[in-house]
Amino acid sequence: MLYVYRAYVASAYQMVARPILSSSVLFVMGGLHISIGRALIGVIAELFTGISGFDGRIQTHTAVYQADSMSPLLILMRIGVLLEVWPVG
Repeated sequence: MLYVYRAYVASAYQMVARPILSSSVLFVMGGLHISIGRALIGVIAELFTGISGFDGRIQTHTAVYQADSMSPLLILMRIGVLLEVWPVG
């Protein structure tokens, strides 16, 4: 592909922007997919081991049955699990 761009006398910017960056987008998106899923699952693991900070607040709300204030975290957990099992490519 780079030979075609060279044959048509493409500039250095066009050589980098079109074939090289467009072919690396799949790898970047795959890395984001894996890292976001693992980070959100790490939040879940921290939830069961931590007693201070964000997870301590969640444990406090569940102890007094205020589940409605936990809905944003539950949404993040579901997104993390979906990103972890969703196939890439």
